[in-house]
Amino acid sequence: MEIYTYSSNPMRMGGRQYDIIKTNVENYERVELGKGYFGVVVKNPVKEAFHLAEETSGALIGSDAKKMNLIKKVKKDVSTGDSEVMKKQIEQGAYERKSADLLEPSEFFRRFKHFKDRSKNDS
Repeated sequence: MEIYTYSSNPMRMGGRQYDIIKTNVENYERVELGKGYFGVVVKNPVKEAFHLAEETSGALIGSDAKKMNLIKKVKKDVSTGDSEVMKKQIEQGAYERKSADLLEPSEFFRRFKHFKDRSKNDS
């Protein structure tokens, strides 16, 4: 399954300040989000984090160091979200994913700088 997100480049001179990046993931857990929506939870293999992508578009819609906190937050967002707005976001997400730069999973997941590296805790 392809998942994607925006990656910030705040100091890029003369160009856009973000990249749209995607990767293919094989190991994920499908979760029900409410209102007929589903997502997939992916464990970041490089950082101490979990990410949740909306299933249809592949757009990342949340990240957290704790999987259950992540699922709870996203379910709350969906429960209070406007269904028409969410439908349009999913359509836009599917479109954006097509133009995203495909990265190897290790490079994609390394971009989440606000989470600790897993390798530093393995020693």
